[in-house]
Order: sequence, then structure tokens, then C-alpha cells
Amino acid sequence: MKLVFLLIMTFLSIQAATMELVPVENVYTPKGFDSNDNAEIVVTGYLPNLCYQNPTHKIIIDKQKIFIEMRATRINEVACPEVIVPYLKVIDLGVLDRGKYKIEVTAASQHSLNDQITIAKRTRGRIDEFNYPIVTNLDYDMAANELSIKAYRPSDCFEFRGFEFISDKKEVITVLPKMKRVRDFCPKKLTPLNLKTRIPNIVNGLRTLIHVRSLNLESKNIEVSL
Repeated sequence: MKLVFLLIMTFLSIQAATMELVPVENVYTPKGFDSNDNAEIVVTGYLPNLCYQNPTHKIIIDKQKIFIEMRATRINEVACPEVIVPYLKVIDLGVLDRGKYKIEVTAASQHSLNDQITIAKRTRGRIDEFNYPIVTNLDYDMAANELSIKAYRPSDCFEFRGFEFISDKKEVITVLPKMKRVRDFCPKKLTPLNLKTRIPNIVNGLRTLIHVRSLNLESKNIEVSL
């Protein structure tokens, strides 16, 4: 009887939830990816009420076109508290050939959002990920225009050598925290890093994505507005 009860409850829970499109506010396409990188874009939006949970995406890449649907699980309850919940999703596009790719993001109750991303020719002989620390957390001080980064060096054979910034002069600033390997003996030993930097090219009144590359492939991102 207990097994039957569990099966019935599982069936009812499946029937009580559906996957539905959710609103999208911005599609960010960071610069600086080449054909050696796992390219990413970042999508922000919101869940309309508390009956929507777990935003996710579906992606189809067809030659030079990338189609994305933003969806979330909707619990089919009678009463849904009207509380908007913002989301930010990093979407991994994988390793792409050099060239320009058109991006179309389908969302709820609005026209599709369109953008494009450019993948450069591979210019380095080694994988980019080994140039960055493992980034775990970002914090932005709006008054000081200062970004704080908590991270780890994968080994004490790496030294932090400064930041590189790539800006589209509009809405995305890519931050590359650069490390250099300083000796051949490189035992795996996580060493904490606490980094701070001012962010150039922030445009007042414009919502901007700060996109920070990380050793563990998925970037860390924070959306700010001065």
C-alpha cells in the first residue's frame, strides 16, 4: 500500500507542474571568446510569481544560428503569491568555430530577443582556463565603483598578475583576472585570493553585466546599474 501511495503522489505531482516560457529582460553577449573557449551568453529575466520555480533553458544550434527558450517549472496551484523573482542564467554554448552567430531568445508574452556573438580565431597554444583563478563570489560597491572577487589559485605555482578588461562600450564588461605560472613544480593546493578592482567604461543609468572569467569554466556574473 505504501508503494502504491508513493506512486500516486508522484503521478499527481507530475500532473500538477508544467514547463512554461518565462519573461526575459536582457541578453548579454560577452566579448573575448575564441574557437578554443567554451563560449557563453548570459540571460536575465524574472519569474512572474512564486508558482514559477527553477528557471532553465533549451538550446538548439543550427550552423550560425542559436535558438534559446527560457522556461521554468510552474506549479499549478490556485493561489500564486504575486512576487516577482529575478533570475540570471549563464548559458554554455560549448566550443564554437570562428565566425558570427545570430542568437534568438524566445520568452513569454513578448517578441523574441535577438543578438549576436563573435567567436575569434584561436590565438594561443594552451587552453585559456589555466590563466584564471577559480572564482567563487562577486560583490559590487556601487558608490566606489569597485568589484570584489573571492577566488582560489589552483596551486601556489601561479601568481596573480593583474586584470584585463574587454568592453563593448555599452552593456557588457568582461573581466579577465590574469595569473602566470612561475615554476614547473605545481602541486594542487587551493590558495585563497581576495581581489579588488575598479570597473572602467561603466555608463551611468545603463544596466551593465560584469562578466568574470573563471578556471572552472562557468563564469561568474553580476548585473549592476549606476
